[in-house]
Amino acid sequence: MLQQGGVVTNTAGLIYDGDDGIITNGTNAATITNQATISGRYRDGTIVLGGGTISNASTGTIAGCYFGVSTYSDPVTVTNQGEIIAHSTIADVQQSTVSAGTVVTSTIIGDAGIGLFAGAW
Repeated sequence: MLQQGGVVTNTAGLIYDGDDGIITNGTNAATITNQATISGRYRDGTIVLGGGTISNASTGTIAGCYFGVSTYSDPVTVTNQGEIIAHSTIADVQQSTVSAGTVVTSTIIGDAGIGLFAGAW
């Protein structure tokens, strides 16, 4: 977890956790750059709580059980040339209104869940 913003660059490896792949928190914006795989097995691929930027290259995959990418409250810019995937089969997971930020995307895949969640619950 990045407590006060920060930078994560994944160029060739796997970032994987049993819950969430990457969580950012705090008052400072975070920058996540992915060219490989970021995965959260039981929750989300990435959760961005303090605003920032997520860049997913054409070789990149961000995957989660509920959401591939979750963002809350602060503005987040998501640029996706790869895949953002959600594997949720939970019926009550719903997409909220995008409150701020920008999404430029190539492929978002959601089984029954949502690949990209933005807003507040």
